[in-house]
Amino acid sequence: MMLIKYCAEHPKNQTNLKCSQCNKLVCPLCMVHAPVGIRCREHGQARRLPTYEISLAILLRGIAMGTFLALLGGILYGIIYLFVTYDSLLFLLAFAGLGLMIGESIGIATNRKRGMKLQYVAGVSVFIAYVSFSVIVGTFLFSALVGTFVGLAISVSRLK
Repeated sequence: MMLIKYCAEHPKNQTNLKCSQCNKLVCPLCMVHAPVGIRCREHGQARRLPTYEISLAILLRGIAMGTFLALLGGILYGIIYLFVTYDSLLFLLAFAGLGLMIGESIGIATNRKRGMKLQYVAGVSVFIAYVSFSVIVGTFLFSALVGTFVGLAISVSRLK
């Protein structure tokens, strides 16, 4: 004679399935497929990778690093432009390089954390660099704006 077993969460559902961690009976409605087998809802919860867990302190370090480099880079590029006074591919490449530097520096300052919050920080930082550059120069340059969008894409991609 076979013993009829019922799910711990759904007492009307017959089952022979057990959680691979706690051996609690689970039915197809409440089971979770995990890499190590079937789990109950309690033990089948997937945790985020530590790389994507960003505390407030980590986020503030990223904001501080991004803002510092953005202001420094934008002001420095503005001063260089005042002496060179040449609108060219140079500033497109300069802002693309600044985007790379901002993305990498935010990654280093946050112990190589990744995630959407840090991507926003990097994108806003590159835009701050362009605004500070434009304030120093006194005008908006198209090549620098294009370079800003390239730098924004690069900085965001470094933190995915």
